[in-house]
Amino acid sequence: MVSINGSGYQQITNVTLANGAYSYQYTVSGAGTYKFQATFAGNSQYNSAQSSAVSVSSTQSSSTNYTLYIIVAIIVIIIVIALIYYLLVMRPKNKAA
Repeated sequence: MVSINGSGYQQITNVTLANGAYSYQYTVSGAGTYKFQATFAGNSQYNSAQSSAVSVSSTQSSSTNYTLYIIVAIIVIIIVIALIYYLLVMRPKNKAA
C-alpha cells in the first residue's frame, strides 16, 4: 500500500510470496513524501498483519533540457561566421582616390 503526501493508503498491487519473501518495484510519480506499508489479509493458517510504514521522500528532478540552448548556440555561431565572412570576403573594398 502507498500513501502519497499524507493521503490515505491505497493498494498498489497483490504479490505472491516466494520462499517467505516478496518484492515489487514502484516508480514514484513526482516530488513528495511516499509511505509504504505491506499488509496481509490473513488466511486459515495465519492471522492478518501489517508492517510498519516506511517513508521515502522524492524531490523533483533537476535535469534540464539543453536542446533549446544548443539550437540557440548553433544559430549564434552561424551568424558570427556569416558576419566574419561578409567582413573579410564579401565587403566592398574602398578604392583609393
